[in-house]
Amino acid sequence: MEHSRTVMLHTFVRVCHAWSPRQACLRNLAATGACLSQAPSMAHRLASPLRPLNLRSTASLRPLNVRSTVQPCSIQVGKPAPPQGLEGQTKLGEMTAEFPIRIPGLAIGHARDVDAKTGVSVFLFDPPAVAAGWLGGVATSTRQADALRPEHVVPAVDAFLFVGGSAYGLDATGGALSWLEAHGRGLTTRHGLVPVCPTAAIYDLGFGRGDLRPAAAMAAAACEAARSDAVAQGSVGAGTGATVGKLYGVAQAMKGGFGAATAEEDELVVQAFVACNAFGDVVDPETGRIIAGARGHPTSFDFIDTARRLAEGERPSPFIKPRPENTVLTAVVANARLDKAQCQLAAKRAEDGIRAAVRPALSPVDGDVVFLAATGAVQADPEAVGRLAACAVAQAIIAAVRHADGFGLVPAWRDREAAKARDGA
Repeated sequence: MEHSRTVMLHTFVRVCHAWSPRQACLRNLAATGACLSQAPSMAHRLASPLRPLNLRSTASLRPLNVRSTVQPCSIQVGKPAPPQGLEGQTKLGEMTAEFPIRIPGLAIGHARDVDAKTGVSVFLFDPPAVAAGWLGGVATSTRQADALRPEHVVPAVDAFLFVGGSAYGLDATGGALSWLEAHGRGLTTRHGLVPVCPTAAIYDLGFGRGDLRPAAAMAAAACEAARSDAVAQGSVGAGTGATVGKLYGVAQAMKGGFGAATAEEDELVVQAFVACNAFGDVVDPETGRIIAGARGHPTSFDFIDTARRLAEGERPSPFIKPRPENTVLTAVVANARLDKAQCQLAAKRAEDGIRAAVRPALSPVDGDVVFLAATGAVQADPEAVGRLAACAVAQAIIAAVRHADGFGLVPAWRDREAAKARDGA
């Protein structure tokens, strides 16, 4: 079994090297798998954290199958915010970057609590969109996500909601439901409208003030602020208190955030929006290099390479033992015409984007979630939607950290870039 896994790994590495740059967005998976092949004694102990990298199954790689006749997708990402040192942070929100919304019928809004460093992001669909989800993480925190099951009687959703505050933040859903009801949106029943708003939460209680969590008023404010032309990126909305690279806790982590990206092919447009609060390091899928992640010391910018440390058998002390306090929340919206089962298939494929940009991904302390909605304008193959979604998700994760602001609490990508520029690196 060990031999067959190693042979398949080597085959996968050769295929990755044969890809064009645009198709290489899962290349870093080989590096993580190689760590396991070099440390077989760790394979059993790391089976859960690296479950998505099971090299005995090729299903997880289908969205980026190099034998596909579909041409490489065109990716659109926002321009990173300029670097700035920790000692000169601007006011909250001044350095956010807007990203164009390309899907008709979609509007996105953010709201946040400046003191608590937490917030919410809402995705409104008018008319309602066919949607499904894939809860790949084992530490998920959701509400009304059962409506996304293909066999569920609800035919479409009115909104998605991402919240901070962990399970406490799920209470904010009531504000979104009330707003939707007041605006005549929801499933018609004999006794009134019942809006459908699947919600997922990140754990950000350890970043700002954990006693202040998103509530109904915040979600209603996000709905009121929703725009159909552009959405802000960075430390906004559900990404306000997000962090990444938490092997040694938040003190040695870096700032995560909210990011967006678009992948398109002919008339098919797929947009991904993420709140990146991952346990693992965020890596550039093209190079495999870490761009934000766990650091060797609270005052250092040197990355420890979480996946490598775990593969070598290192474990943090019991005082900072990793806990289920991490996740990447992903909303994918496509202008495709799909049914719920096809949406779920595409959502599963979209998860490959998390694997491409986070290392290790989908660990036992992550609650990764993909919600995928199809607005019905273009006839499309769900496999193509999933493949484009994976590319967009990976780039949205990169955008989330590149636009993030650490508020002077933890360093952000721009702070590290500023330090490198000062040091002449």
